[in-house]
Amino acid sequence: MEKPQFVDDIRIKNAYTGILIRSPVEYGVLREIKTPQLPGNVRLIHASDIPGSVSPFDIPIFPQELSWFGQPVALLVGPDPAELETIIKSCEILTDTGTATGKKTIIAEKNYSQGPISEAFANAHTLVEGKYTTGIQDPWSSDTPGAIAIPGPGYTMTIHTATRRPGHVRSSVAACLKINPSKVTVKVSRLEIDLDSKVWFPSLLACQAALGARIINKPVRLILNREEDFLFSPKSIGTEISIHSALDKNGAILGTRIQISANFGAFGIFANEILDNIVLAALSAYNHESISVEAKAYLSSIPPAGPLIGFGLVQGFYAAEQHISLIADTLGENPASWRKNIFIQKGKKIPNHHIKELIDAIEIKSDYCRKWAAYELLRKSRREETFADRGHYEALRGIGIALAYQGKSPCWGSAVVEAEIDPAAYKSKIRGIWLVLEGKSLAQNKRNAAISAMQALSWAMQENLVYQNGRITGANVLDYPIHAEETPQLIISFLESDTKSNTHITDIERMIHTAIIAFSTIPAAYTQALSQALDNPFHRYPADSEAIWKALSRS
Repeated sequence: MEKPQFVDDIRIKNAYTGILIRSPVEYGVLREIKTPQLPGNVRLIHASDIPGSVSPFDIPIFPQELSWFGQPVALLVGPDPAELETIIKSCEILTDTGTATGKKTIIAEKNYSQGPISEAFANAHTLVEGKYTTGIQDPWSSDTPGAIAIPGPGYTMTIHTATRRPGHVRSSVAACLKINPSKVTVKVSRLEIDLDSKVWFPSLLACQAALGARIINKPVRLILNREEDFLFSPKSIGTEISIHSALDKNGAILGTRIQISANFGAFGIFANEILDNIVLAALSAYNHESISVEAKAYLSSIPPAGPLIGFGLVQGFYAAEQHISLIADTLGENPASWRKNIFIQKGKKIPNHHIKELIDAIEIKSDYCRKWAAYELLRKSRREETFADRGHYEALRGIGIALAYQGKSPCWGSAVVEAEIDPAAYKSKIRGIWLVLEGKSLAQNKRNAAISAMQALSWAMQENLVYQNGRITGANVLDYPIHAEETPQLIISFLESDTKSNTHITDIERMIHTAIIAFSTIPAAYTQALSQALDNPFHRYPADSEAIWKALSRS
């Protein structure tokens, strides 16, 4: 069956163009939008034109109170895009000073405890602690966000947009226009791997386009350009997760304290659901005899974050897998073997029927145990001398492993990343990536896994957004990378189980599951490989050349 078109490729006869007018400040109150004299076929549309709900879900269509730089405040529609661009350059947006969104304003909290946590730390033989940070990153997709709205007779409206939730688009547009949802038809345009960036954002664009189409009674195309998409579209959640574990003399985890801080940007879209997933993944399926969790989601004056890939699972698994490897490193244990020993027993809490087989399979595919042991010997031998003592630069190598799951009936996956550091150029080279996933070995599954693995590697190695005063820095705009510089060896295998979990999921769901596992494992495995190669803990991604330079400077 032929795939649908990308929304930008859809052409509608006599359609007008819509261009968003955006806030020039990161917070404040909109007072007035001054425009030059508008031609008769150009219309400025703002909040007062909305016949129904001004905020059909968590974000206002056009706000009065401004929450981030670049927030849409109005829509300019007309037949000539070039003319609209010229008009926008002459617009003046007047604002009054307001209160900054966020300033650590807490919008969701999760507190959970189980077992004698105080006693565990009082009786600990060894304490292990780490802080694990994930940066804010862009969910670059193959198409730019947009919506086309076509008004019909009897106040009907047809929407073309790329969305994962057409029902959400339908209900949002109906609420905005104050019409029955049955009068809204949503035609889903082409969807590729979009890292879950097409969950709620298309609904906002659809409401804006539909409002324009209803008022001028003509089709309206609202398509963001690449720069708009990069600067103002939703990004990933930034997290800081501190994990402290108390171990007995045999290395068993007596208790673990977890503190989570998650930056949701200007609005807390799905904050409670995402925070639940971060907590769940930060615990993973490891056997903690007692647990204490404090998790907080807060606002800030940057574009809304989330849900993006995994609805919080990616950030939580990164912290969990880094911490478990840190415990193994502290005890001098092989991280792969250590994982086999501390998983919750079969049948408890989170099903993990094939964890041992999964680890065994990836150990064999990647030759993990031999490589880890060899790189450990090299790491220990280098502790007695500096680079200056050796009188030459030699390549430094390391290897890392990580596990994660996705789905209500968990589908597990594992990754191993082997990395080599050039200490003269401060660059890392990926010697190989191995993925083992539960599921069927189909060509489409392998293709999806390969695409997701390379995107996850790019997030791990180089993609990092920096905001200053609520704005992405100029260097990011010019130089933000969207894929790894080189394509490394990538070996993907499937562990076909006899369980019935995930046997009825759709192709789209399977694609998303595969992507979540890749993003939940590859960054953690990569930074573990760097930690071993440099004998210096890397607990943050992306870990780029600057981070490697700083680590080498401390050597």
